[in-house]
Amino acid sequence: MGAGTAIAPNSSCSVSVVVTSVTSPQVVNTIPVGSLSTSVGANSNPVAATLTVSPVADLAVTKVASSASATPGSTFTYTIVIANNGPSEVAGASWTDTLPAGLGTITNVTPSAGINANVAGSTISGSTTLASGASATVTFQVTVALNATGSLANVASVTPPPGTTDPTPGNNSATATVTVNPVADLAVTKVASSASATP
Repeated sequence: MGAGTAIAPNSSCSVSVVVTSVTSPQVVNTIPVGSLSTSVGANSNPVAATLTVSPVADLAVTKVASSASATPGSTFTYTIVIANNGPSEVAGASWTDTLPAGLGTITNVTPSAGINANVAGSTISGSTTLASGASATVTFQVTVALNATGSLANVASVTPPPGTTDPTPGNNSATATVTVNPVADLAVTKVASSASATP
């Protein structure tokens, strides 16, 4: 509808506008009093429309171990990085990591800004608030059990907060695998049946 278009009595018209919102959760668009001018006067009441915007954020996790292999009784460090690839901010995304059998107590937990971490037994978890394009890091140490063997796969995952859509859920978890190399203290003793002998 162009400017100056006539509207017959008792009829109506509509104007559609396509917009892109970068704000959540709601955007209110208002036509103030007097802003709509016609040949018979301006609007005497404001009109508002509310748009509910659902945030979208591509959360991604990476996880690495400080060493690809370890020995029973040794200690190594895990590093978890949670990134928000956007476009929306996330507030209160939850993350968790449960150690596999063969790994002992979680110690020396160091979270960066924007993330918290809590330890309960063999599980470390918490929440994070990240702007679009931001990331947060958690490091912690674990000790390999004395009876551990084989490959120990450890998975960290992140879940977006309620109401937030993650368009790429396939990168919401990451696995770090450490191979346990056995260590054995072999000892040899040797004795003779007699301390002396004759020809």
